[in-house]
Amino acid sequence: MNSRFKVVAMGRVGALAINRFINYHPQISLATYEQTSKLFKSPTGNIAELLNGSDQQTTRQGIHIHDAVIFNKKFRKNFIKMNNIKVDHILHLVRNPMEQTLSWINHINASAISGIGGWREIPTSAKGFNERYSEHFNMMKPGLQCRTLYKNHRKVKIVDFPSLASSNIDQTMADIYNFLGVNNSYRSEKFHKSQNNYTRELLSKGIDFKLNNEVVEIKMAPVDLYFFPEENIKPWITIHDTHDIFKQCPSVPKIDGDLMFFPRSNAAHNRLSLRTRKMLHEDIRDIVSEILPVWAKNAEVIAQQIEAEKLRALSEEDCAFVTKMMKDDLDIFTRYHPEFKTLWGI
Repeated sequence: MNSRFKVVAMGRVGALAINRFINYHPQISLATYEQTSKLFKSPTGNIAELLNGSDQQTTRQGIHIHDAVIFNKKFRKNFIKMNNIKVDHILHLVRNPMEQTLSWINHINASAISGIGGWREIPTSAKGFNERYSEHFNMMKPGLQCRTLYKNHRKVKIVDFPSLASSNIDQTMADIYNFLGVNNSYRSEKFHKSQNNYTRELLSKGIDFKLNNEVVEIKMAPVDLYFFPEENIKPWITIHDTHDIFKQCPSVPKIDGDLMFFPRSNAAHNRLSLRTRKMLHEDIRDIVSEILPVWAKNAEVIAQQIEAEKLRALSEEDCAFVTKMMKDDLDIFTRYHPEFKTLWGI
């Protein structure tokens, strides 16, 4: 009999990693937070649909809740429906708010430098982060309030962010698999392969080039990090040349997976002439081998700038600000989970 579970996480707590790691297990299927969020915001969407897996090998079906919009009064009915979905287990990902704030600041800064995500103003402090991006600062609060999603559930496991580090990940995943009731001896070498959000985003940002005097827009993504391609877009080809990128980009953190190349949009692809499309399908490997060095050179410069401008620690003033802003949420969270007072130095 299939059992159901929820994963709840609210930004910069390892949500992408846990989604990948859990899905590596052959007995588990976990819908991504993008899927959950899309259905949640739809007037006719039913999140329970994501828990109806068709794979006979899968005995655990999960949904990933990652969007703070679920606490918006506008979606109150959907929240009640979602909260009433009966599941057997809940995984709740958390992170020390000081570390989470620092991670948000560095993420926004790196994204702005990379020209991805639509970030413009660059915060240099926790207060500045709150002033410029209050909706993201406030996302940390629902992260601690996810106890609301514990309704009628006794089997809840807290996953603290440091447990997802490479040195701890084998034991962490064994504990999670044991908690979900599947074979806890399963291991994957991919647990230990480093990944980097900015490398992935820079790849997917892609490159424009000319072919037959037509502008071709392509995106690139590592297969292992690309869960669900855009609707109706078919990759042209998958090739093994990520190592060539890293030869030319020593500053860019390594990511696993072969590279997949595909049009940036169906509309742009369909505007191309039949001749150009045919050349792309037949000769994409040769074309890409010429444009990758261009991408690599640009990525190398960006990677060095990100590292140089990374904030290493919050100031005492920042820590005091975060503590003040998060006080009520921390008080309630640690009332339920007192062990985190020591873990987080509260």
